[in-house]
Amino acid sequence: MPPIDSSSHLPSSSYTLYTHTGGDLETNAYILSLPNPKNQTVTLCFDAPQDTLRALQKLSLTPQALILTHGHFDHITDAAAIAETYHCPIYIHPADQFMIENPSIFTLWGVPPISPVKNAQPLNVPDFGSCETSIATIPMRLFHIPGHSPGSLAFYLPEHQLLFAGDILFAGSIGRWDLPGGNQHHLLNGIRQHLLTLPDSTRVLPGHGPTTLIEIERKQNPFLIP
Repeated sequence: MPPIDSSSHLPSSSYTLYTHTGGDLETNAYILSLPNPKNQTVTLCFDAPQDTLRALQKLSLTPQALILTHGHFDHITDAAAIAETYHCPIYIHPADQFMIENPSIFTLWGVPPISPVKNAQPLNVPDFGSCETSIATIPMRLFHIPGHSPGSLAFYLPEHQLLFAGDILFAGSIGRWDLPGGNQHHLLNGIRQHLLTLPDSTRVLPGHGPTTLIEIERKQNPFLIP
């Protein structure tokens, strides 16, 4: 599992970023290690598909936080196991919190049982808006972009120009809006308002498929070209 990036353009902004792809839907988890403002190393895990715990153990990394971009089953499979193993907080938007607290709802889709998470920390972002916050001392900007799920979030680290986009934006595509709680209008508006206005060189780290850049998606994504 090699890092997909080893550093940013400034030595003071160095980071290491690993990707783990797990489960039948080939869902991406991202494991990011970087210095906080006090120059202490912090590890964040974005999403928890199948075998993410094993990936963390293989890397000998201890996450200070597990951050869920949304609550769909393929992104939360290992969430409870990671929380139990590392005693780290789990963060999710309140609108999707019911999915991780009662994942048995996904058995209706033929999904095997998933262990519930009972003590998630809600990320309260203005509806359809954004806010500045810090998670495990790492500053970031959060965007609430419903449309794929009611509580879909994207996480932008401006110092490193990294965007953890979940299932909102993909390379050459966007998230599905035909699932329960989906809304095409909200999804497209949120992407255009919040994500396409980010710097061209922002690296997009999607929930499925390869990474891309904001500049590429603004100019070439067929769902987003006016």
